[in-house]
Amino acid sequence: MTTLADQLNATSTGNHHGWFGFDVIEAEVGTIRAVLDVRPDHLNPMGGLHGGVMASLADSLCGYGSSVSLPSGASGFTTVSLGASYLAGARLGDRVEASALMTRGGRQVQHWAVVLAVGETTIAEFKITQLVLYPRA
Repeated sequence: MTTLADQLNATSTGNHHGWFGFDVIEAEVGTIRAVLDVRPDHLNPMGGLHGGVMASLADSLCGYGSSVSLPSGASGFTTVSLGASYLAGARLGDRVEASALMTRGGRQVQHWAVVLAVGETTIAEFKITQLVLYPRA
């Protein structure tokens, strides 16, 4: 049986998510989890995981989460706000575990909280707001 996580991973071929290399490991309405194994092209010049990679991972997770959590009649979504707190770093070969939780889901906006961790260490936290889109009349 194909899981929702499998379906989301299948949509990654040939786009940013596919290049990025994260794997969705759990997905359901309002929550999503993924892992990213840090590669050389994810690093900043000092050898740490680039903050933009962390932000992109968080935003991508919320995008997947929003896509499976849209209210009836909605046709899509777009990120309108992304706030980041970088707390620690990650290095080449580390496995980043990412979890996103919808903290509020209305007809107009969805609010998401994202935590990135390496082992027991939280490396970043994000608050992301998605605007829910509807077809034009």
